[in-house]
Amino acid sequence: MKNRVINILKYFVFWIIYFQVARLLFFIITNGHSSKFSIYVLIKSMQYGMWLDLSVAGYFTLLFAILNIVEIFFSTLANRIYLVSNYVLLIFSTLIVCTNAILYTYWATPLDYNALKYLKTPTEALASINILNILLPIILCLFFWFLFSFLFKKLKIKISVEHRHSLGYNISQFVILCIICLLLILPIRGGVGIVPVNLSRVYFFKEIYPNHAAYNPIWNVLFSLTNLSKQNHYKFMSDKQAEQKFKSLFTKSGEINESKKLLNTHKPNVVLIILESFLFDLFNYKYKNTEVIPKLNKLAAESIFFTNFYASGDRSDKGLVSIFSAYPAMPKSAIVQYPNKFSSLPSLFKDFDNNNYITSFYYGGNLDFANLRSYFIAAKVCKIITENDFKGKLAKGKWGVHDEFTLDRFFNDIKISKQPFFTSLFTLSNHEPYDIPGDYFFGKGNGELEYLSSAKYTDIYIGKFIDSLKKTTLWKNTLVIITADHGVTKLGINEMQVPSKFHIPMIWTGGAIKKQVVIDKICSQTDIPLMLLDQCGIKPKENYKFSNPIFRNWAVPFATYYFNNGFGFLRNNCVSVFDNVSLRYWNNTCNKRENGDYGKAYLQVLSKDFNK
Repeated sequence: MKNRVINILKYFVFWIIYFQVARLLFFIITNGHSSKFSIYVLIKSMQYGMWLDLSVAGYFTLLFAILNIVEIFFSTLANRIYLVSNYVLLIFSTLIVCTNAILYTYWATPLDYNALKYLKTPTEALASINILNILLPIILCLFFWFLFSFLFKKLKIKISVEHRHSLGYNISQFVILCIICLLLILPIRGGVGIVPVNLSRVYFFKEIYPNHAAYNPIWNVLFSLTNLSKQNHYKFMSDKQAEQKFKSLFTKSGEINESKKLLNTHKPNVVLIILESFLFDLFNYKYKNTEVIPKLNKLAAESIFFTNFYASGDRSDKGLVSIFSAYPAMPKSAIVQYPNKFSSLPSLFKDFDNNNYITSFYYGGNLDFANLRSYFIAAKVCKIITENDFKGKLAKGKWGVHDEFTLDRFFNDIKISKQPFFTSLFTLSNHEPYDIPGDYFFGKGNGELEYLSSAKYTDIYIGKFIDSLKKTTLWKNTLVIITADHGVTKLGINEMQVPSKFHIPMIWTGGAIKKQVVIDKICSQTDIPLMLLDQCGIKPKENYKFSNPIFRNWAVPFATYYFNNGFGFLRNNCVSVFDNVSLRYWNNTCNKRENGDYGKAYLQVLSKDFNK
């Protein structure tokens, strides 16, 4: 019996060591993603992460202990199951650990169910990843696998270590092993306290990256899979209080004041261009005294330029739904993953279609990614153009047809389109891994420089599109809106939750605008539908509950954004960034907690609406 207990203990310790070294691997692979790395942070993340390590090691060891019980009565069967299960656990754990570290360098969020959803379309899900950039991480992961496979063999952990004994001795082994199984509940649960171990137990630092490093990725993935029904339930106060605070943020009464009408025509053609991953910080940004986006800088200076505009989320599927349906991003999932939910959403395509506009949407990639095709079909878009609709040998990147060819097709179709029309194009070349055709204007081999180069590429061809449109008779009666789907952690932005990551541009231009003006009031992607419909004199058929009609008489302007299980709320020139896991503020520049309470009320109403 002593040998059995020793082997169970060795098995438990093996997994603890495995997870701690895995955390070191995470730091090595993702170190460039953090501005707060230090030996102190590494040690503290190992210390706090031990809670989740103990839990997962407890689960794995519980399986091992149960197999020891089975071995008493069915030796051959138990050993076969053990042989297979052990290799499965090692392979599964290594895949999760390595995938978590590699994807974190691109997505800045720990691996969980929401990340796994994108693997339904693996080509697009992995298109962000530059194979050359992950060659070293893959080598490190292979070394990690071989190291622990070798260590496990050296430890010679077995379950068949006892000779057959009398029935009474076997019963005593059975009882002792059952007691061990019961004791393993302590590390699994995180002690004997009322509250079991959870993610907030590993939070120790004011910045978010070190806390993510303390995560046990296996625990996080399994926890997210077993809590799908709960992941969008948020309650911070009574529903009545939340509704009151939420409604006070919006002013939907009254008509738009004539002085706030920005257009000189009542029924313009509308062209909405959504730029992939475009930060507001790109505007007037210079690299070695060279403007990165000179065309867009010039366009902003002669148009209506929104300087305090924010993305609702951090993924394209969330941003597109926010823009077209005014439905905010969710902290843990996207509504576009739920056809029964998004089918009932209002949309700009529906409202323009109801007012005799021709509607269309253009994207040079695969719209099946993240279930987007079904969303646009449900939104009743008249014509959807994707990569399969491009003929000839056009240059393609990992994400699809390059922007220059998509914009060319877009322009040629607009020229012959019946008027009025509401049409939109979503670019893709400014998405990682930034595989643009031709020269990289600012160099290659560095993520920052590649991002600047792809932004420059986008700027050139957006500029050409605008110049071509200006030469047509369409220009006089056309409104062009240029914005972005979300921001990125580039240009010195290292944290996933900071407002600057969600700060994106919006430009209104075209012959339909009255004059150049800068609008510096805070607003969001979800405000676009009512903002645009008001200017076009269209009354929406359905209620855009989360859209703020900023050109009417309104309350205090605000914007809210969501990252992985947290939110930022901006109002009154201050920001509250709240983490739903640790239930604390990462940042709160407001004098009172009231600002954050409005953000909580907004999320509570949103989650209730989502689950309805």
